[in-house]
Amino acid sequence: DWSPSWFDLSMRMDDFLAYDRPELATIYARTSPANPIHLRGTFLDDTLSGEVFVDQGAIYLPDPKLVGKRFSALDSAGFVLATRKKTLYELATDSLKTELTAHIGGAFKLSADYADIPLSGDLSIVPVTVTDAARRSGDYISRLAPLGTINADRGTYTLLFPPIFSKTFDVQRGGTITFDRDARWNGILNVSARYVVRKPGRPEVPIVIDVTDRLLTPRVKPRSEASFPISESDLISYIVFDEPGFFDVLGQTSATAGSQTLLSSLFTPIATS
Repeated sequence: DWSPSWFDLSMRMDDFLAYDRPELATIYARTSPANPIHLRGTFLDDTLSGEVFVDQGAIYLPDPKLVGKRFSALDSAGFVLATRKKTLYELATDSLKTELTAHIGGAFKLSADYADIPLSGDLSIVPVTVTDAARRSGDYISRLAPLGTINADRGTYTLLFPPIFSKTFDVQRGGTITFDRDARWNGILNVSARYVVRKPGRPEVPIVIDVTDRLLTPRVKPRSEASFPISESDLISYIVFDEPGFFDVLGQTSATAGSQTLLSSLFTPIATS
């Protein structure tokens, strides 16, 4: 058996598929030609260190049909259920520590049928939290998670009510996603997107949707930035029809109920309470 007292390996990547979980993320990584990543140490004490560049791939917002479902970053086949001889890969990763930095940019994005938001910034790649069940996985990649905050301040976010309605909002500057070592890449969203209703001879009506909570359970809430007060029913009327007063013909009580029903229909498929 190969059991060196010490090893020092250099690794270079070029559009390497480093992570591929269709419900979570797809990540292609590369290294700088002059600065490979290094694996150094012994099987009992080794470290993977260096910098990688991630400019292709995506982190996925959930499919509307799957919101609320709990995804696991664990592959049950990765759990060791019986004593067996460990592979070289397992020996090298059993005690492996990471000192990796991922530089995010390029075409890497937050993606869904209803979102296309470029991402940028730096993340540390670290072991998952001690209490995370992924710690028990035999798959080393499943035991890693991102840590840090990246920018999400361009692109589009679309409200969908097929086949009747679709409204695209422009993502505003200052948006972020903060990762906290969750193995499911379930970062904390802080993104706002804006749409402006423009009609000749009338004041503009800017409408903002705030997308918050976690990536796997996003909450979407609309608000008005108009210079005059707008009721909830008119806010939804503007979003859907670019006009106020659609629900007024129903009377005050029915208008409120009608707007709340439509609000639920618009946002529930991509949001949870």
